[in-house]
Amino acid sequence: MKDDLPYFPHYNDARNHPKMRALRTRFGWAGYGQFWALNEMIADAPDARLDLSKKINLLAAAGELGFSMSDFVDFLAFLSDPEIDLVNYVDGIVTTDKTQEAYEAMKRRREAERGKYDSRRQNSNGNADSVPGNAISDTGNDTKQSKAKQSKANEKASCAPEDFCPKSEESDIPIAELYAFALKIATEEKHARNPPALAKKLMTEPDIIARFEASRPQPKRNDVYPEPGPCTCGGAIQADRWGGTGQCKSCGTWWRWSKAWETWEVDDSSPPLEDSA
Repeated sequence: MKDDLPYFPHYNDARNHPKMRALRTRFGWAGYGQFWALNEMIADAPDARLDLSKKINLLAAAGELGFSMSDFVDFLAFLSDPEIDLVNYVDGIVTTDKTQEAYEAMKRRREAERGKYDSRRQNSNGNADSVPGNAISDTGNDTKQSKAKQSKANEKASCAPEDFCPKSEESDIPIAELYAFALKIATEEKHARNPPALAKKLMTEPDIIARFEASRPQPKRNDVYPEPGPCTCGGAIQADRWGGTGQCKSCGTWWRWSKAWETWEVDDSSPPLEDSA
């Protein structure tokens, strides 16, 4: 079973978080890009844990990100500073809270799909064992059986994806979307000579199903956002908890709910309203 993280969420307003602004102030936009490249390296590492405990690994990672050794050490120290807290850097192992959460969710999906796959294989083997051993007794029958199998294989290769992919009562996977996803992999990654046939085979593999589910858009939140605390001036924030926006009654500062960091933060893009009083 694979132990990497092929996908992790990156919200479109992450750059506006105070931590990200601090990162850009210290290292510029180049540092912002290097931070997300570091996240990709973490996700690609086994168990989403990047091992930099050995000097050769540290130097290799520094070179890949365009740092000198000393600058990379400074970069990691900044990211792991308790007040910045963008990465966890303990005993030479680099992780992030977000990639670990995504990896654990992916791991559970992979284990569930592996269990379903093993169950299907066991059922298939059980059916195969029930065929009598002397069902085919001569060369002529062998030839006929081979042709029959080939005919069935050709028929299966031409059927619709939903006819080919085993259905499950507890599965809510959209078969047509899964087929399109598998066809893209067969064409762009595998460079298959017969992409449709390979795509139908890939549709039953647990790792492909896990990658497909991870690539699908996450459902939008329909719940009410939490009540905001006081403004930095100490005033109360009047909030639209369904829309995720609010304004301080005292100083007029606008606030918004950050989906990336799940907290209320100052919205610099909206000017304060004039006091009608």
